[in-house]
Amino acid sequence: RFDTATPTLPIGADFGAADKNYHGHLNPMNARTHPSYYDHYDGRLAETVAKQATKVEQVSDARALVYNDHVLVAIATNAANTDRIEQRVVQVIAPYTKGKHVRVVSNPSMYHRVRVIDNNIRYGRPFEEIERDLKTIFYKGQIIERPANTR
Repeated sequence: RFDTATPTLPIGADFGAADKNYHGHLNPMNARTHPSYYDHYDGRLAETVAKQATKVEQVSDARALVYNDHVLVAIATNAANTDRIEQRVVQVIAPYTKGKHVRVVSNPSMYHRVRVIDNNIRYGRPFEEIERDLKTIFYKGQIIERPANTR
């Protein structure tokens, strides 16, 4: 607070717009990736599916996660009828998913969660940590949109 004798932030502190992305969690898909994204993870499929999903009208961004025989695509949209948009995305990405089980979600919190996980994989974070998050989403052969804490 600034109205006390001992402020918690320095007086005159000016935190710029770049500070909000300090951890890189808001980076776009075209940010530089770690080689393990393609070597130890099906990053090409995740990237291709996400790019195809963004071509659907009213989808502003998309991120994808690939885990075993599942593909989860989380989309950002402001459309009123999200079910129709989700179905359109499924149709557009079908030729690329190689027979995997596909789920498209437009839940904003799930989109942000998938984006953070995708960024962590892109930056080469330890996969053991990432896999714990993936296992809460891809639980017992299903894709759980609102995962319970299974750790």
